[in-house]
Amino acid sequence: MFVISRQRDETIMIGDDIEVTVVDIRGDKVRLGIVSPKEMSVHRKEVYDAIRRELGFAASVLPQPTATRTAPVAKPDVAIRPATAKDLPAINDIYNHYVLHSTCTYQEEPSTMDERSAWFKAHGPHHPVTVATEFGEVVGWASISKFHQRSAYGRTVENSVYVRHDLHRRGIGRALLADLIERAKGAGHHTIMALIDRDQAGSVAIHRSFGFKEVGCLREVGHKFNRWLDVVYMQKMLT
Repeated sequence: MFVISRQRDETIMIGDDIEVTVVDIRGDKVRLGIVSPKEMSVHRKEVYDAIRRELGFAASVLPQPTATRTAPVAKPDVAIRPATAKDLPAINDIYNHYVLHSTCTYQEEPSTMDERSAWFKAHGPHHPVTVATEFGEVVGWASISKFHQRSAYGRTVENSVYVRHDLHRRGIGRALLADLIERAKGAGHHTIMALIDRDQAGSVAIHRSFGFKEVGCLREVGHKFNRWLDVVYMQKMLT
């Protein structure tokens, strides 16, 4: 039996291959997102039927019994600030983990420090880079980048948010994205685009919770880890 505590974006794993995420909560109903390997056939009905068999009755997702809940662990304070050149090694380390292990980026070769420095210099007040720190250590970063080089796209930007791989589901990514949206508004941008691999259900859910809308999907435009990947386009209007 597994238990989800009814928190939006909470994710649990079933074995090593199936990921179940709380996408939405409305009243006493919980909507789940299911991610599995492309070669595996998994349907929502099969998952819900498995839950019902395990629990013995037709239920959605149950909260943990009050008597067995443990007190919440206090979180260290997370500070978000503009990044500096000194943060680039930590930014690069966080990003390169996903290059090697995840489809959240379609880059396949780790970035060098020279590449990271050039990337940083291409940003500025209108396209900020920020970091989240705990006790002075960089634990995540975010950026606003040009969506397209053509001048008429000047007030349309694309966001990126990365959290250190061992610190997920602590609210760091959510804090970075909330801060980034405010910075985009302050810089006078009109709209933010998020290009997300369709398998990244947690990232899609977080963006949706901040008002991003799905505006399109490009089928099989990426190829990584020997499989074709779809990209979801999400958009948030700022003005």
